[in-house]
Amino acid sequence: MSGMEPLMIMSLMASATAAGTTAAGTIASGNAQKSSAITQARQGQELATAQNKYAIEQAKMNRRAARSVAEQQRQRGDTELSAAQRKAEDLRLKRNLAVSKMIAQGAGSGFAPGAGDLAFREDDLFRYGTRQASLATGEGLQVQQDYDFAAANTLYDAESGLWAARREGALRSSAASSGVANARGISLTPSYLSAAGTIAAGAGEGFEKYKRG
Repeated sequence: MSGMEPLMIMSLMASATAAGTTAAGTIASGNAQKSSAITQARQGQELATAQNKYAIEQAKMNRRAARSVAEQQRQRGDTELSAAQRKAEDLRLKRNLAVSKMIAQGAGSGFAPGAGDLAFREDDLFRYGTRQASLATGEGLQVQQDYDFAAANTLYDAESGLWAARREGALRSSAASSGVANARGISLTPSYLSAAGTIAAGAGEGFEKYKRG
């Protein structure tokens, strides 16, 4: 073995060592990037879970409040109907009193009850009082229906809000889970290929030095 050969061998070993060190660094960098991506994806998943919990809790609070409001609206409708029914009954009493008074006045004037013009006026007054009482009851029913409809809308909006919060939460969770899966699935092949290229280049460089020597 000539005096130069040990130097050439040392040169080859040095090139291989340097290439191996660089390759290891490339692989380590790839692992670090993948680990960072997984960490960020998990943080995103935790944030999505927190957001979902907050949104659903808010929607449930809104639903509880809506149920209270709807109950108040229904009670208001029942109250309005009761008031209308009392008004209608009062109108019927006034109608009966007016008819009775007209009959009494007619009898005192010498007119026979239920005869002639007096009978016509009695019937007209009775029909008028009945119509007014019916209108009062109808108005009360309409108001009650309006309050019931408002209560139904209040509950529907609250239920829709909770459904939307759960739906958005499911989509948010799915996206976060996909992010974690994608991070875990990041391929390190490019890092390995780059490392292999570095090692091959180092070996080639050492071999070229050996040939020149």
